[in-house]
Amino acid sequence: MPAEPQKRKAQSSTEPRIGKWEDVDGRVELIAARCRSCGETFFPSRTLCLRCRGEAMEQVRLTGPARLTNYTVIHQVPRGFSSPLVAGYAEFEPGVSVFAPIDGSPDALKPGFTWLDVYVGPIRTYENGESLVAYKFRPVREQKR
Repeated sequence: MPAEPQKRKAQSSTEPRIGKWEDVDGRVELIAARCRSCGETFFPSRTLCLRCRGEAMEQVRLTGPARLTNYTVIHQVPRGFSSPLVAGYAEFEPGVSVFAPIDGSPDALKPGFTWLDVYVGPIRTYENGESLVAYKFRPVREQKR
């Protein structure tokens, strides 16, 4: 007898498809989840641990600065994005990597040494002139941890 197909919950158009954030006294904090069983931290936040399958998750906040680990420069971008588009991974404490657009010149970026601040700003402009606003990075300083 064939197995019943699994029903997937339809994603509401109002559900965020990227991570959530909050502005706390002018500083942007990304909202992540940490498993209470094994300690693994995830961004975007989730309700089930991918490491141990634990369901006891607690909310944690990721704040900058974060260390740039890698980046890329994209020259052929979709309509509404500025070219070139710089995007990369930043590592927050406790070892969580987040991917986002990076403002500024790629010539100034040095993986492992560049520190990035997270903030909220426009990342795309639609044909009607409205902007899509999301979290993104900007260089703040260079230092070794």
